Amino acid sequence: MVILRTKIQPSIRHAFKVAAWVHTGSVLVIVGSTLLRTYMTGVLLMAHGTPASMDDMPEYLRLVRGGRPPSPELVAEMRHNYEAIGGCSPLTRLTLAQADALRLRLGPGVPVAVGMRNWKPFI
Repeated sequence: MVILRTKIQPSIRHAFKVAAWVHTGSVLVIVGSTLLRTYMTGVLLMAHGTPASMDDMPEYLRLVRGGRPPSPELVAEMRHNYEAIGGCSPLTRLTLAQADALRLRLGPGVPVAVGMRNWKPFI
């Protein structure tokens, strides 16, 4: 017997050849099943993202603001803030370094990808 929470895995029924199953609220009980396909395991590291350079700041702020263009004052303020920490945020660099470390730790059988919400590489 396999017990799976269908809220986490809503399509799991379709992955099994099921002899019998009973759906009880948020739990699916599968009896006498055969796995029809295997699922791949991977890691996706996500962050908000940061502009790659000061020249990217207006476009980055437009994305963060849901498509609304930033004012020149906001762009100037954010450039000033980024200059105070060396010209760019370490977020993307650190996230990419974490992905590299995970790849080494997990081995070639587990793909590791990076995606950013507001900048490249996009999710």
